[in-house]
Amino acid sequence: MSIQVVRTTDGWWVESGTGRLHRVDTGADTTAGLLADRSTVRPYRPGLRLDATRRVVHAELTAQGADCDPERILCRPHDGGVHVTVPALADDAVRRRVTAALDQYLLHWQYAPSKPLERETP
Repeated sequence: MSIQVVRTTDGWWVESGTGRLHRVDTGADTTAGLLADRSTVRPYRPGLRLDATRRVVHAELTAQGADCDPERILCRPHDGGVHVTVPALADDAVRRRVTAALDQYLLHWQYAPSKPLERETP
């Protein structure tokens, strides 16, 4: 599950599953402040955590030289935290840098298989 979060000059908004925007009543000025506002964000918190994790992982991939579409980074709830699957990287040097960077975070993560598993044909 992922929730779109929008910050405008009027405040914070979240997109529902139907595409409608709903105002979030909070005084937060930053994403961290929004996530810390438990009473306001509680219904949206799991989706916000997944979205924030995807953004941080994408920023790390980019900083380490990996060109990746953020939609290919899969984030799922896992044992009270987040499990992340990132696309396989062909360049070994970039892969080592990404591994070192992501290992510093408190999350479970893995590389996606480099190619889909093939079924055996009878």
